[in-house]
Amino acid sequence: MAYSAAACPFDSSFETNLCRKAYDILGWHIVSQLALPPRARVVDAGCGTGRWSARFLKRGHNVTGIENAPGMIQRLHDRAFGPAFILCESDMETARIGDSEADLVIAIGSLQYCDNQARVIRRFFDWLRPGGQVAIMVDSLGALVSECIQKGKAEDALRFLRTRQGSYTMDHVVTPLHLYDRSELCGEFLAAGFEDVACTGLVVSAAALGREGCSIAMRENEAAFLAWDAALAEDPFMADSGLHLMLTARRPG
Repeated sequence: MAYSAAACPFDSSFETNLCRKAYDILGWHIVSQLALPPRARVVDAGCGTGRWSARFLKRGHNVTGIENAPGMIQRLHDRAFGPAFILCESDMETARIGDSEADLVIAIGSLQYCDNQARVIRRFFDWLRPGGQVAIMVDSLGALVSECIQKGKAEDALRFLRTRQGSYTMDHVVTPLHLYDRSELCGEFLAAGFEDVACTGLVVSAAALGREGCSIAMRENEAAFLAWDAALAEDPFMADSGLHLMLTARRPG
């Protein structure tokens, strides 16, 4: 898997790649507003190097991280998070997580790599206690198509629209991924039984400015750019323009 090769530079890329930094900040702002009980149990599905796990641990919660990329697993062991963190060395489709135990399940940039996304979403539902919440970040079909159009790659744009399949490449390792639009993503969570389903775009201005334009705006005035982009994203119409989609939902109580 390409993400194993990316383990070493992964965390630093969220500072050097300003678009990545922007959607990470915007996504965390949304998730950090979710109401959780003290010492909540959080399942971080596809936890990578533990960037988001660390944030919940810092808030006093208990985290179970699911990860199957060897490079990421080694990084997690090196970080030595302590007893509040449990690592499940598995993929999301086979991980053994107790039913009705989690207060929050997050999958940040990981769901789209599963072979059967709908099945995994149903697993998320089962892992949550009644009233528990889920937060998902996935790559956006609309953003990738817009980027292809901006770069004059007409055939690639049509191919992505027709197949909804993309890929992530690192050190010549190619990992396929599914590309979502807002309607499909919300529909899969509603079909799994979730309620209060909400979906927004992250870095929606990229559809007009491109990644380079967003990076320039971040360098010039990061706070102003993030506030402006978040204001644009308040309109559901803008969701599919985002580089990523962020969905939150709740298991009925």
